[in-house]
Amino acid sequence: MSNMAQVEENLALVENYKEGLFRPEDEIALNKVRAFFLSRIKADCSGCGYCLPCPAGVDIPKNLLMFNQYFLFEGQDAKDLSHKLYHIEVATEKMAKNCLNCGECLERCPQSLAIPDFLAQTADLFQTLES
Repeated sequence: MSNMAQVEENLALVENYKEGLFRPEDEIALNKVRAFFLSRIKADCSGCGYCLPCPAGVDIPKNLLMFNQYFLFEGQDAKDLSHKLYHIEVATEKMAKNCLNCGECLERCPQSLAIPDFLAQTADLFQTLES
């Protein structure tokens, strides 16, 4: 998808926004929640999927989502659950460990994320935790 198509898609999403949709206290609460999530996530991936298809078959958005979820909550139970969910939710052939570091995703990512680096971290995290 071209950059212009991405802009048009984003504009269509906010086209119906109306000023004053939220009360001031709603805005404050939303900003606090947003700040909390942003402080926890490692890869600021929106899950748009523009990075796909991956030549190695890696499901990049799913891997980055699972990577972020691992860091979202504290406590060993949450970490253990994230580990289990990764191995349930991500098929072996779509796991981060299959990344070839070819860089094709870098050219397509509208957020200019260092995707291969994040995939390497994801692979290291979930392989280290494999039982």
